[in-house]
Amino acid sequence: MPGHATGSSNLREAGIDEVLNSEIARYGATGSMRLRDLTPWFDPAVERRFEADTRTSRLHEINITVGLGIFFYFLTVLTDFAFIPDIGLLGLAIRLLPLPLLFGTMLVAPRLACSTREWTLAAVGVITIMALAVLPILSTAPLASMAFYPPMLAVIYGNTTVVARFGKSLAYTTVCCLGISILALFHTGFDSPVGWGIGLLALITGGSGLVANYRAERSARLAYLLNTREALRLAAAAADREKLRALSNTDALTGLANRGSFDQRGAAAFADQRNRGRSATLLMLDIDHFKSFNDFYGHIAGDDCLRAVAHRIAQVVRADNDIAARYGGEEFVVFLLGTSQEQAEGLAQRICDAVRALEIPHEARVDALPWVTISIGVATVVIDAGVALEDLIDAADRALYAAKNAGRDRYRAAFNQAA
Repeated sequence: MPGHATGSSNLREAGIDEVLNSEIARYGATGSMRLRDLTPWFDPAVERRFEADTRTSRLHEINITVGLGIFFYFLTVLTDFAFIPDIGLLGLAIRLLPLPLLFGTMLVAPRLACSTREWTLAAVGVITIMALAVLPILSTAPLASMAFYPPMLAVIYGNTTVVARFGKSLAYTTVCCLGISILALFHTGFDSPVGWGIGLLALITGGSGLVANYRAERSARLAYLLNTREALRLAAAAADREKLRALSNTDALTGLANRGSFDQRGAAAFADQRNRGRSATLLMLDIDHFKSFNDFYGHIAGDDCLRAVAHRIAQVVRADNDIAARYGGEEFVVFLLGTSQEQAEGLAQRICDAVRALEIPHEARVDALPWVTISIGVATVVIDAGVALEDLIDAADRALYAAKNAGRDRYRAAFNQAA
């Protein structure tokens, strides 16, 4: 059984972190004789996740161990020549009877629920082992009693190699050991010490196999718990790092990218060799007469205005590769890759119209406009070795001042002039 968790996110979503820690504490409780502490099964929520996470590897184990078991099973035919030579090919014929069930189990196991799969595995194991155990009673050879040892070995194989879930293994072992004991006594006679000796060996074999099965399953389950907890911790740490990264790249007031994020991503776009020959466009945006707005309405209203304008910019700029950022104060930037002159001018006009449509009152303006408006400078360059992001920023800034000098609430464009 594997001890690796693949569904840590599901566990966290299910809200069972505390249950997981409780299960780890229970598994680590040494010296406890409480039945709950001794059982290897998990809390139902963890048990369902465990079965789901280990299903693929468990099916792989079943195919390998059952396939190998079939090989060993038919290898016991060689012992017939020593212990029960008088039954001839009958031993092989009886061994063939469970074969369809063994192969059938391997075929249908992927389509069965976990509990049904394990019970099916245990039931087929019982049938297979009892097919071996019935062979000695068909023989009158002097060493026929020795033929009870192969089914005992098969019980051990089932417990230590196939490793069925402990509850199913307990039922399978009990039935097999009792069956072997009864058949041995039937074969030798109830007054024969040989029959009782074989029965005792069967019980010892079953008991030791169960101990090994219990220890194997408990160890695998504890490893699963520890690995899952570690996976949860790593996932939580990664989520925290992602939140910190997002916060460090986000302007706290507006929710847009901040100046540092724009500088980093813009420089990376210019440095990327795949962008050579592509156009890069920058929109430099500035809220008109924002200082007088702040002085007249106050800084709280000023912050509300910045948030509203930023939200409207984000609504208009929706492409995944475009960068909308707060550049500082009342200035914003929009960075675009592979945008034509017509598209860039159209976007600038839509942003102007969208901000004006907010109809945020601005009674402190020195011009005749009653609302908050925005001016935009648009610049475009073709990315090449001789052009840097700073050149594009400088050209967009010049275009912005041209828009303000032309009367504000408009854009001005400077294409292919940054170099």
